[in-house]
Amino acid sequence: MRIIFIFILFSFISRAYSQKYFKTSGGELIFSSSDFRSSSANSASKIRFSAFFHYNSYFHYDITNYFGVFSGYSIRNLGFIYTFRDTTFKKRAYTIGIPIALKLGNFKDETYGILGGEFEIPFHYKQKIIEGKEKLKYSAWFDNRVNFFLPFMVLERSSLNI
Repeated sequence: MRIIFIFILFSFISRAYSQKYFKTSGGELIFSSSDFRSSSANSASKIRFSAFFHYNSYFHYDITNYFGVFSGYSIRNLGFIYTFRDTTFKKRAYTIGIPIALKLGNFKDETYGILGGEFEIPFHYKQKIIEGKEKLKYSAWFDNRVNFFLPFMVLERSSLNI
């Protein structure tokens, strides 16, 4: 079907350092694409940039200075654009996700890694089909045109020394 590649460029993070339990929140800038393939030479997938609306809120619990866990939620605007012959397709879905991950490293020095998973459920789907001067739009809540369950792998490295 379709695979969406997400590159997270920037995240705004706020944190309370005095506790073992703390919350972070932020936003993301996402570049996405699809693996759309066709035998036609007149087809192509384009990179889609999305800055709105992405929000995440994570709850961290550092069990020791070297081991912790976190979970939370995120809302993302995922989509892709592709052209087939003379028709352009723009598709996107808003998703809500729940990550669960382990944190390993030195939290005092802010040098650690995160490994875990996240599942997302699309709750709003929107599609635009542009053919010449004609534009068709479609929008629906919890639509079956999108997979109901989207699994992700969470892999992060954090360090103050770059």
